[in-house]
Amino acid sequence: MVGGGSLIALLLLMIFVPPQNKAGVIYVGTMVYWGSFICNNPHFMISYQLLYSGYGAKLHQFSHTRPMWWRYVNVGILVPAVLLLLLGIMTYDGVTHASYQWLGYGTDAMFFFVGWHYMKQAFGMFIMLSALRKVYYSALQRRIMLWNSYATWFFAWGFPHPPVPVDNETLKSIKNAIIIPLTTVSLPAWLVCILGLAVLFTTIGVFAVLWQVWVKEGKRPPISAMIGYFSMYYLFAFIFWMHPLWIMVAPFFHSLQYLFFVIAYKRGHARKELNNLARKLGQQPAMHDAKKIRGRHERFYAYAFLLGLSFFLIIPLCIDLYAMHLPRPIPAGFFMTAFSIFINIHHYFIDNVIWRKENSDVGDHLFQWSR
Repeated sequence: MVGGGSLIALLLLMIFVPPQNKAGVIYVGTMVYWGSFICNNPHFMISYQLLYSGYGAKLHQFSHTRPMWWRYVNVGILVPAVLLLLLGIMTYDGVTHASYQWLGYGTDAMFFFVGWHYMKQAFGMFIMLSALRKVYYSALQRRIMLWNSYATWFFAWGFPHPPVPVDNETLKSIKNAIIIPLTTVSLPAWLVCILGLAVLFTTIGVFAVLWQVWVKEGKRPPISAMIGYFSMYYLFAFIFWMHPLWIMVAPFFHSLQYLFFVIAYKRGHARKELNNLARKLGQQPAMHDAKKIRGRHERFYAYAFLLGLSFFLIIPLCIDLYAMHLPRPIPAGFFMTAFSIFINIHHYFIDNVIWRKENSDVGDHLFQWSR
């Protein structure tokens, strides 16, 4: 779940589904689309549940820790307000002027933050899996790995990818279907070279950190942490070099990584509630009490699935169907794209708050699961 499965999937894609195989590409794309309702979309909604569940109590909890209090106010109130304003501009631009330039800007921003989010998740996953094995890193060592994550993504984001081998007929149909005017990021050659050197030297630095921890301190970082770290970094950052379909498949494995920690978090949370109830009662809780606590945590995933189905399909689809019959109709898929932009960008900011080490609840529940 933390990266090994992605290596197997990429190998199978390269062997059995070359880009020229139209039927294979369509089949994989269809599977990924329906799989998103089981894995990708719920993982977005889980972040909303973790943020807004007991939101007022969290603001009170961090009222004496101003940086965390401000982060919760920023991500819970200010960021969605700005994104709603952006959504309004997109809609006004599309309805009034039949222009989709702002939708293009939003999509560009979404891709940028999505990649940045993937890199930071790989870094955080590595640190957490190491900590579960009691392998810890100094502030400088963590900083080197974080610099590597930033350098890798910025280089991949600004590097000109090789053209994807697609026949003219398919390319024409894709162009006719796309309404979003995406812009292509073009960084100066000298800046790309600097970023490439930063990737090289920080990657060497990461290996030096692993070597130092393993040899000098006698602690081997978990294999699962290392696989997840490098597979998500380099498989996602350089997708077009390996297989163009990977841009569709990688989000599935990113969500699996995410769900691995959510499952651990919720199991730890349930275990802590059971232990607290046992201390309160002075004995092990009755079976129906334990079942009630576990059932509440299991419903958490059902809510995530229903919310994902609602906000990624049902609600935007209904608005799209209505907008298609306006005096100046909007093309199909406009609001489904706009909703995805809002949720993807907000998700980046949410995770940048709830999965921080300063958030004591998250760390405590994760480690409670391992006890």
